[in-house]
Amino acid sequence: MFIIKKIKLPAFLLFSIVLFISSCNQKPQLYGTPNVDIATIQSQFLNWYRYDKIYIDLSKDYHALNSNSEEISKEEFLEELSKAKYLVVRMNSAENTTFYKLIEIPEDGNKEIGNQLAKKADRELRNLKLLNKPFPDFNLKSLKGNSYQLSQFKDQYLVLNFWYTTCGKCKKELPDIEALAQKYKYRDIAFLNISLNEVHTLNNYLDGKNYQVETLPMNKKYVLDSLSIRLFPTYLIIDPNKKVINVSNNSRQLEKRVKEIIDELN
Repeated sequence: MFIIKKIKLPAFLLFSIVLFISSCNQKPQLYGTPNVDIATIQSQFLNWYRYDKIYIDLSKDYHALNSNSEEISKEEFLEELSKAKYLVVRMNSAENTTFYKLIEIPEDGNKEIGNQLAKKADRELRNLKLLNKPFPDFNLKSLKGNSYQLSQFKDQYLVLNFWYTTCGKCKKELPDIEALAQKYKYRDIAFLNISLNEVHTLNNYLDGKNYQVETLPMNKKYVLDSLSIRLFPTYLIIDPNKKVINVSNNSRQLEKRVKEIIDELN
């Protein structure tokens, strides 16, 4: 017969055991402190602008934190940001994860920062409505007379650039799209320029430019009303399952997303 004796542990040892068990049950912290001194970027608009340009990309995938450090959905994050009351900081975290946090702008803070971020948030909220949705098939003819349907891009990613000839930013970024397409011309990704203009307008504008990426006119009303694309340029990345997986509005963001896709395919 075994006799079990009660063992009285010292108080400090008992406390250590309880603390250890408690720590084991806690989820590890996935992020640290902001990667910038908040007062510095709040003090001057130019300081914030430089920081935001380098570290903040609202079109990418990220974990969203409210001002109380609680994780929220991307849509909730953008809706709060659209109120023009917050700035965004990136939190220190592992290299393959991104955490953005809302920081409330003080009453005497720079209101223009909030206004600029509110505009960005509104744009991303519109883009968010296009994400993860199947893109409708199309049957369009390019300026060179070639016919294109979405269904023909089997096992390929497809980048659609929506633009028009009187859009200054669209025209400025057309060479960027051409360079990107040539860079990845032997990879499983294709590029098409979709324009809201009539054929004669496009022919006049593109005459002598020798772009290799084909331009396809698409009905303006269909783009605006049926596809709900209202900001230009808009770049859509469509995966081999014909689903929209990324929406962006500048070529720099698009280039980052395309590079990530190509890296994943390697």
